[in-house]
Amino acid sequence: MPLCRILCAAPILSCLICAALCREFQISDLGCFVDGTNGVRDVGGMKNIGLTRIGSSEVSQIYDSINCGQMTREMTREVCSSACALGGFQFAALQAAYWCHCGNSYGSQGAAPYWECSDTCSGNWGQNCGGMWRNRVLRLSYT
Repeated sequence: MPLCRILCAAPILSCLICAALCREFQISDLGCFVDGTNGVRDVGGMKNIGLTRIGSSEVSQIYDSINCGQMTREMTREVCSSACALGGFQFAALQAAYWCHCGNSYGSQGAAPYWECSDTCSGNWGQNCGGMWRNRVLRLSYT
């Protein structure tokens, strides 16, 4: 899926970024995985590249994630994967309807049952965006 198309369609991402970083990628759902065991993130990496904001959303340095918040209703699989693609990450992880994590590895804390990742995305109620301390992990395959 073209990154520039996703970025321009997503309300929290700028088309200026789109023009500079247009690249195509496919999204594959890898399943549900445990996060936060002993305070350790399973998928993390945004703070390592110095990303602090994406549109109106702040990148949390504490949680190493993007939180679109309950009032903005913007998180979708496309928004999260597009944000992760900006950093060239291999994986996007959605959690608890609003959170997005990016990284180059996943699964260090084990798999979780599929139903534990059934929270609906705040920006698209037809999509699942993880659960409480559960990541819905997506692979980004660049073309």
